Amino acid sequence: MGADNLDGCIDVPVKRGDSALHMTCFDGFLPCVQPLHYAVSGGYLEVVQLLVREGASLTAANVRGKVPAVLAQPESEVRRFLDEAAAAVTSASNSH
Repeated sequence: MGADNLDGCIDVPVKRGDSALHMTCFDGFLPCVQPLHYAVSGGYLEVVQLLVREGASLTAANVRGKVPAVLAQPESEVRRFLDEAAAAVTSASNSH
């Protein structure tokens, strides 16, 4: 079964123990894989922090044209973290 004909959860192993998410990455369909957007939507602060620390883009739009901060619940810890991270990036770029 390939990623193109999956009808289920992207995390369920479907081929050699790989999930659809793994297969999507292996097959080079990276534009459709945006873990930060999913973590933000789910409210997973620690995952969001890890992804941002590792270089996930705060300004990359998903296939619907939405950036991560737009997907966060207003007044949530995730939204506050994203706003602070964006401010830090802006501050750092302005100081150069």
